[in-house]
Amino acid sequence: MDPRPEAINLSGMGESVRGQDSPDGVSDAVPPDLPALARQMQVLEHRVHALEERLEGTPRFVQASSRSTPTPVRPSRDGTAKAAPVVGEALLAIAGAYLLRALAEYKAVPLTVGVVAGILYALVWLILAARVAPKKRVVGTIRGVTSALILVPLLWEATVQFGALSSWTAAGVVIVYSCLGLAVSWRGSLRITAWTTTLASLLALVALLIATHDLVPFTLALLVMAAVVEGSACLGHASPERWVVAMIADFAVLFLASIVVREGGVPEGYVPISTAMALAAQIALLVIYLSSTSLRALGYGAILTGFETTQIILALVLSATGVLRITHGGAAAVDLVSAFSLLCGVLFYGFSFGFGRYTGRRCRNLYTYSILGLLLVLAGTVMQFSGALLALVLSLFALLTLFIARWADQGSLRWHAAAYLLLATMLSGLAAWATTHLLGTGYGWTPPPLAARITATTTILAYLLVWKSAKAWSSFSAQTVPVLVIVATASWALAGLAAGALSGLCGGALAGSLCGALRTFVLTLMAILLAFSGMAWKRRELLWLLYPFMALAGYKLLVQDLPRGQTLSLFASLFLYGGALILLPRILQKSRVPF
Repeated sequence: MDPRPEAINLSGMGESVRGQDSPDGVSDAVPPDLPALARQMQVLEHRVHALEERLEGTPRFVQASSRSTPTPVRPSRDGTAKAAPVVGEALLAIAGAYLLRALAEYKAVPLTVGVVAGILYALVWLILAARVAPKKRVVGTIRGVTSALILVPLLWEATVQFGALSSWTAAGVVIVYSCLGLAVSWRGSLRITAWTTTLASLLALVALLIATHDLVPFTLALLVMAAVVEGSACLGHASPERWVVAMIADFAVLFLASIVVREGGVPEGYVPISTAMALAAQIALLVIYLSSTSLRALGYGAILTGFETTQIILALVLSATGVLRITHGGAAAVDLVSAFSLLCGVLFYGFSFGFGRYTGRRCRNLYTYSILGLLLVLAGTVMQFSGALLALVLSLFALLTLFIARWADQGSLRWHAAAYLLLATMLSGLAAWATTHLLGTGYGWTPPPLAARITATTTILAYLLVWKSAKAWSSFSAQTVPVLVIVATASWALAGLAAGALSGLCGGALAGSLCGALRTFVLTLMAILLAFSGMAWKRRELLWLLYPFMALAGYKLLVQDLPRGQTLSLFASLFLYGGALILLPRILQKSRVPF
């Protein structure tokens, strides 16, 4: 193709501008033909554009006034060309690891020297990953993966097949590798490198724990990893792999305790485990996560996550049950665990008051620590006390939390008081005793045990405390539920005492024939008293409670009185229940409160 422009006919322009000679030698200037000149320039412009399209291969639309020369576009670099050298580098690194293995296999170098050289070789590649610029994260990630692919098989062969490394040495190497991987991830926020090294370390430890049957070194190594990861989170480098490390550490501690307490002792082929080391692992798990969560929440004001709350509860349960199982429930171990639970529960309650000034999302810490305090105090109390003393301690805790709730304006503590009272009611036998005298088929008076009497007195005192702090006719909310639980417990205890007392006063054959009617009378009378009291003192919770009592009276009438009752007893039961159904609407007709 000829790049030269085609010939352009300019004869018109030449004739238009060329003058004609006069006979006297003076040329007469003829004015140029401007329209013809413009047409020729337009033709020239179109031909230049056509030539440019032909040379560059792409059409260009350029304004007539533009004089700039377009810059040619450079083709983008292929992504494969960038990734290929990095992958090639990784393959060369793995080839170097195989070379070291071959030298050790053919005894060109001692086996121990070859293993040490391979470990250092893997660590060097991890260090090289740290030296990569933050923008080149792909390179750093591939180097980290290369390091893991070199180290994990090397540790497996050196420990399991060749026996060149002891279990403690292999565990120590994994700890160093995981710590170095976390440090590398801090530089440039190489999260993928942290994931790679952490998962590779966990895989190596679990595989070696199962293959070698040596539980103590690898369990302790997992606990050290958990401590390092939690320490990194406390320093502001929280990593998403925390839950994976915590899950594996929980499994290792639980598995260790299960092997130690196995019937018949440690299975054959397992390395013997001392009781002290097994107990140390249980306690270390609790210390790690208890310290980490407390430091993050109290020291740095971090908001506790669902993972941290769940892991604290798991650590508490696993550690406490593990210690008790390993020591076979010895008195000293029970005292130690219960005292520790009570101490931590009191501390958690104190921590929760430290968050009382926070609002919004930070209230989560308040509720979390208060619930942990409740669970720990309940666990420690149940393990340490029994009988009437247990009922007394739980009753005191219920009254104390109600006093603090009123003094510090902490409405959530009413829930705790209700929980203490419910547990005391069940463990003291009050609930079973009252249910027997209200819904049972026997008759006669059976005195309640001392624990039940203590609990019944406490429930009445508790409602008197709530009476002054709760608002009259308050609308239904989360804060009214514990008030309703307290008054329901007190009412059930009073009804049981009344039914038992009436059954004892009647006595003999009269009590047997009228036993059903007496209990129906107590239930309906309690419903009427609740209606009168609720209307007189404007207490919504009392009005709510009359409906369950009437429902129970109806259930008893249908299930017990009608099939088993005598004529006189049936007359009394039907008369009492029907009269209550007529009287209650008249009592409540002036109420403007929806039920």
